[in-house]
Amino acid sequence: MTLLGNFQLKSNELIHNVGTSMTFGFGTIACWIQSILTFKINIKNEGKITGIPRVILSATITVCVIIYFIFERQKLHIYAPRVQWVLVMCFITFFGTLAVEFRHCRFEIICVENQQHQEIFHSMSENMSDMSEYQTDQL
Repeated sequence: MTLLGNFQLKSNELIHNVGTSMTFGFGTIACWIQSILTFKINIKNEGKITGIPRVILSATITVCVIIYFIFERQKLHIYAPRVQWVLVMCFITFFGTLAVEFRHCRFEIICVENQQHQEIFHSMSENMSDMSEYQTDQL
């Protein structure tokens, strides 16, 4: 999507068309694969609840890709960018549905003290604590 947004059709047609093909072609395939995997894996019995909107979005994306390439083939350059915007919004909505799986993930940060640089970090932490004391007074 970055290639599409940064290289408009008039400025560099080749890069724009490569970006369009990669984003909408491979992106559509990735959406369908993710939709199928959602039903098969069924994390915590949420597969159907999440899978149905993903299939609907994947079908909408597929139809829009077909319409987009029809408009491009017929040289209807007025309507093609509108379909591109619909595609981008559908992709972003599809990515938003991935939050269901990510809410089950837990991340943990483990800090390990390095003996060689212990003095440097110790002095830095003292400086930071001094700075934080001054900042709380200013609030």
